[in-house]
Amino acid sequence: MIKCEQCGMYVRDGEQAICFKKLSPKDNCMYFIEIRYEDGEPEPLTPLQQSLLSERMLKQRVFKGLA
Repeated sequence: MIKCEQCGMYVRDGEQAICFKKLSPKDNCMYFIEIRYEDGEPEPLTPLQQSLLSERMLKQRVFKGLA
């Protein structure tokens, strides 16, 4: 089961945490992205960086005819 806390689009700001896409928590979210880390960095990418990276990867797959 997918949880919002395990999603790259989940914004953690101190005690407050919200979805970057402004969605309410749910189990099967179509925006779920695994949390990614930049090479050697202890902090994960920001939700905006995660989103941009995912869009770029999807476009590359479309151009290659894989999507």
